[in-house]
Amino acid sequence: MNKTRIAIALILVFNYLNAQRHEIGVSIGSANVVGDIGNESYVAPDNYSFQGFYKRNLNERYSLRLNVGYANLTMKDSEAEAQYRVDRNVKSDNKITEVSGIFEFNFFDFNGERRTGHTPYIFGGIGAVGHTEGDYNADITTNATTGNPSAIISGKTKLTYSPIIPFGLGYKVKVRYNWVVAAELGFRYTFSDNIDQSNPNIAYTVSDTSLTEDQIKQVQQDVENTYMIGNSNSKDWYTFAGISLAYTFGRPPCDCKRQ
Repeated sequence: MNKTRIAIALILVFNYLNAQRHEIGVSIGSANVVGDIGNESYVAPDNYSFQGFYKRNLNERYSLRLNVGYANLTMKDSEAEAQYRVDRNVKSDNKITEVSGIFEFNFFDFNGERRTGHTPYIFGGIGAVGHTEGDYNADITTNATTGNPSAIISGKTKLTYSPIIPFGLGYKVKVRYNWVVAAELGFRYTFSDNIDQSNPNIAYTVSDTSLTEDQIKQVQQDVENTYMIGNSNSKDWYTFAGISLAYTFGRPPCDCKRQ
């Protein structure tokens, strides 16, 4: 048993020493939201995105990646397949910034002392996304023109943060030993229903105290039907699809012509 453990430990150490230890890179591509506004497809990227990353290669197949991403997202009901969304014709936008820690697994040996190579890979991790959401006040009063109860909406968007679970797959190719080119498709499950800004926070005040309770409730219902159009039981997703270029460094000296 001790000999087996020693052999496994030596193999792991050998793989580690032969790994190109560090990578830094950038990725450009596009992104899309799967939420309560816009296209329902999980892979329909139509907004630009940018990512930067640092990767620590643990051995030939395992890596840890620190990822920072940005995307400018636009959601349009006019691009949806569901007819009720097309008829509703709502448009929303959001700028998101993501930070995540990711574990990456290569299906083939890749991170070692090779001049060229290629492999499919999968990844998963945890992270957080910064995004904006509506923070409004609805003042319930009587409309001076029509004489009917109504609400005056004021407020703005605020920055907030939500946990995410990133995962996906890709394919990468080593070029001229130190350079890696990869194509990647990544999904992000969020713990927010406001990436698409479909469920803003609304606080109510009543400035016309002559209104009845039923009138106030009706105005509140009208406001929520207009502004809170999302399903709070279904969280939003977003997807990144892109091409990356990375530079590898920090390996021990070797004779790279041997492979």
